[in-house]
Amino acid sequence: MNETEQLHGAASRFSEMKILIVDDELANVALLEDLLSDSGYTQVKSIMDPRLTIQTCAEFEPDVVLLDLRMPHMDGFAVLEALRAKSAGAFLPVIVLTADIDAQSKYRALRAGATDYLLKPFDHLEVLLRMGLFMERRRIEYELHHEKKKAEAASAAKDRFLAMASHELRAPLTPVLLWASGTVQESNLSPDLQGGLEMVCRNVQLEARMIDDMLDLTRITRGKLSLHRRLADAHELIGHAIEIVRGEIEARHLNLCLALDAPEHKVRADSTRLQQVFWNVLRNACKFAPERGTISVRSFNEEADKICIEISDSGVGLEPQSLEKIFEAFEQVDSKKDGLGLGLAISKAIMTMHDGTICARSDGLGQGTTFSITLAVEKGTTENDALTKKADPPK
Repeated sequence: MNETEQLHGAASRFSEMKILIVDDELANVALLEDLLSDSGYTQVKSIMDPRLTIQTCAEFEPDVVLLDLRMPHMDGFAVLEALRAKSAGAFLPVIVLTADIDAQSKYRALRAGATDYLLKPFDHLEVLLRMGLFMERRRIEYELHHEKKKAEAASAAKDRFLAMASHELRAPLTPVLLWASGTVQESNLSPDLQGGLEMVCRNVQLEARMIDDMLDLTRITRGKLSLHRRLADAHELIGHAIEIVRGEIEARHLNLCLALDAPEHKVRADSTRLQQVFWNVLRNACKFAPERGTISVRSFNEEADKICIEISDSGVGLEPQSLEKIFEAFEQVDSKKDGLGLGLAISKAIMTMHDGTICARSDGLGQGTTFSITLAVEKGTTENDALTKKADPPK
């Protein structure tokens, strides 16, 4: 079997792919139609008026266009520019046909969007080789596009399921928490019953927090998390977060050292979300600090226009490889600790949305860990100033 016969056989793989010929010379059109159809291409269409190219492409949707450069009414360069403007970045191979192409014309055609060129009179083998190459590229592009759509659909379905499941899981917890937190306040409870109810409250709150974290991660992933930024007091938000973990601090007899010394501590932030960041880091410190250990919280203005809040614990510390992973979703340094490993990943996303940073450092195992949260301070603003920002999906 010679090479031409092999190419004829290969063309049968692309028999359903569409080829559009645009040429005002009937002899050229007839030659190309015969060559392509004899080689196994069954979807070949020709037009001799270049002004019909855009309309024909919209109706026929070709996979490859063979375009003559020298035509009346509208030359090939103008057709190329119109095609590129209409396709809006989509890949449509266009092979220009010309009897004599000088360097200037070649560069002009390529700049206008030509993918390749064929010289007249046509070499049959060259025509088939080039068509085979572009058809194979087109086939790969279709497969990639199809797989991308499948992956996007699967990802969207997963996000929808997670959001729905998170909501359905959280709904039954609310009445349980309301009943348990109300009953535990009664004065006539036995120590065992009171201890049991307190355990119920803690575990329901933990479950609700994990579900909220899943919802937040879903919103961040889908670009649906919005910030409502207003002038806020970072020190005040830290204080609120400390009060939330006060019970954990007291239960584990932790020593809290507070040094909020930053003169400038007004920030433009979503108060709820920034407090969530502080709470996540403080709770992380409570988890890893040893019984009767120390948690330190300090603030300072490392630059005139920035505030840094550092939260340190005297806990187990981290190895360098762990420092790189703790801000990834579902990563947990110690799998024995409760939670899903989402809090720090969510905190990083929230800080990024605030145009701020969060990072961790540790001198190694047994040396504790310090988290640094940095964002810009605001001067000369009023509390009525507001800014809403929406999360961008992860790249």
